[in-house]
Amino acid sequence: MPDLKAIFAQIDAMEDAIVAVEQDLVRIASVNTGIMPTGDETPVAEYVRDFLAVDGIESEILSRVPERGNIIARIEGENTDARLMLMSHTDVVPTEEVEKWTYPPFSATIANERVYGRGASDCKALLTCQMMAMRLLKRNGIELEHSLILCSGADEEHGGRYGFGWLADNHPEKIAAPFAVNEGGGTPIEAAGGLTYLLGVGEKGRLQVEFEVGIGGPRLCGGTCSAFSQRCAPEIGVQDNPSGVDDAARMPSTQLPRCLHDPLNPVVEIPGGIELRVGCLL
Repeated sequence: MPDLKAIFAQIDAMEDAIVAVEQDLVRIASVNTGIMPTGDETPVAEYVRDFLAVDGIESEILSRVPERGNIIARIEGENTDARLMLMSHTDVVPTEEVEKWTYPPFSATIANERVYGRGASDCKALLTCQMMAMRLLKRNGIELEHSLILCSGADEEHGGRYGFGWLADNHPEKIAAPFAVNEGGGTPIEAAGGLTYLLGVGEKGRLQVEFEVGIGGPRLCGGTCSAFSQRCAPEIGVQDNPSGVDDAARMPSTQLPRCLHDPLNPVVEIPGGIELRVGCLL
């Protein structure tokens, strides 16, 4: 089995092949507008499948609808539980005003030592690198302790309803891995007197906060004014008041009443009036 230095030498020797794969991927127009029918990522997934099959790497295409395929490939390790997933996506954002492009958006033109085209960076360059990594591992006979997953999903640009979101809901076992490498890092910048590569780190999960603002009447916390006064006011120091409204209206914005009796659907409504509905998902 070659050492790391020998593998790096192989990568240098494969430069033309790497660029050619990147060009092939960019030339597959997988534009995602967010409104169906759109995306058409399956041809990209088929290209990846055929590329990996040359080296005997098995893969499958799973899809919510036929034209929006997600490609999943594995190199099995001594332990079949995957520890790492190489993530990317196959869709690209719209080209907008094509006449303003220096080169046609799906031409994958090489100029100034760069590949120009929609998706050349986001995210088909990363997908190219991951495909090449799988090929190098396989061709060099590198034995893995744990399995490695490559998954490139559809619909990343518009929420993943046909991509990773759908996979997580319907095929979670296919993408189960405690660690993943995805886009968001690797950009070189000049810093600290030298060339620095950015690294982004994140965890599973999200915090989503939603605000709804609209015209309303004189009520607070989703109930009557007396409900606010009786249930919420003692918690925030508002004097007991049959209306409760005047106290809330005089409060600075940083002290607006917080609904404590209905934490799943809090509403604060000021007479005249602004209704503020706050939702929080973890």
